[in-house]
Amino acid sequence: MDSIAIIAEYNPFHSGHKKMIDTLRKTYGINTIIIVLMSGSFVQRGEPALFSKWKRAAWAVSCGADCVFELPCSFVLNGAEEFAAGGVRLASQLGCTAISCGIEHGSASDITALAETALSIDIKPYLAASRLQGTSYGTALTQALADALPQKSSLLQYPNTLLALEYVKALKRYAKKLQFLPVKRTGSHNAQDLTAYASASLLRQAVITTRPKTDYIQYIPQKNRKSFQKILADQAYCDYSRYQDLILYESRRRSPEELGLLPAFRDGIENRWKNIMGQAVLWKSGIEELKTRRYPFTRLCRMGAYTVLGITKNSMLQWQEQGPQYARLLALNSRGRGFIHEIKKNTTFPIINKITQSVGTLTSCGFTMLALDILATDIQQYCFTNPALRFSHADYHYSPIVLPVS
Repeated sequence: MDSIAIIAEYNPFHSGHKKMIDTLRKTYGINTIIIVLMSGSFVQRGEPALFSKWKRAAWAVSCGADCVFELPCSFVLNGAEEFAAGGVRLASQLGCTAISCGIEHGSASDITALAETALSIDIKPYLAASRLQGTSYGTALTQALADALPQKSSLLQYPNTLLALEYVKALKRYAKKLQFLPVKRTGSHNAQDLTAYASASLLRQAVITTRPKTDYIQYIPQKNRKSFQKILADQAYCDYSRYQDLILYESRRRSPEELGLLPAFRDGIENRWKNIMGQAVLWKSGIEELKTRRYPFTRLCRMGAYTVLGITKNSMLQWQEQGPQYARLLALNSRGRGFIHEIKKNTTFPIINKITQSVGTLTSCGFTMLALDILATDIQQYCFTNPALRFSHADYHYSPIVLPVS
């Protein structure tokens, strides 16, 4: 049974996402299973998702995906390399036969050539230079690849192409049998204008700023509009000012020594963080003062998430070493149900339907991963706009959503 995995956020699921699923279905046939490995209650840039993971999963299945699993928060809250590795390793554990993602330009062979070069070249001199210049690992890798493959260097300016590069690197390391099936992307992931396909970031901004629904509802697939509008009416989405205040609270509460135990806090940044964020009255002004070339906005946002969720360096290293320990099912249809039956026949890898039934099936590492997912959902719910929805332990009350085949 062929099965294509998509690693995604769907925050929210929009018409561009549906187009990708439709393209895969048309290209590879109705019997191919389309699996989504989706960021849960937090997303990779280091903040709670705007909408709940169950709603986002249901939107995906209603528009053609066959089942949606949660990518554990322990892999989501990472840089591109570790994020991609977590998704690829989970796809491999589930027995998927391919990984697909959207790219702006280039081909599968272009991305593969870049990935193979990235795994073979020595980037230590570039890393040393980046430390002196105060820039990041990603900058060092991009410069090394541009020097090694100048004919493909233009591809390195596109964010989705860079993420695709990390997916293929992970395939080479952890899942050599999986195919790489890129789909040409229409539009930019961070487009600032409403065009044929609006970006998820622009749609989130439209919701947060209460922009008139007539401006953006057309970019939500028809099947999902009623559900989407109900969420807006119920205010069942994150109020980021509440979350940002939690970061400021934790920054005041934690000592520099405690901050130093968290991932990405190194080289004295914990002291600057304490001095700036520990005294800031607004998250935005604190982040702007902290930001440098080595600590760009997204990395600082993930560090903020580490302070709120209490993730330690030791835990993160253990999770990265051992890889995903389970697959948490969020939504499915009958084709997805058949896929899951096949998984259970061929592997002992834990598939979690209900939290209360999972405890005895997990390793100690898996248990800590799952505890982080539950805490992430509790924090997200606490930050919802509607006070009536700020309850805890939501993970214990939801079962996978079952929908008809689209």
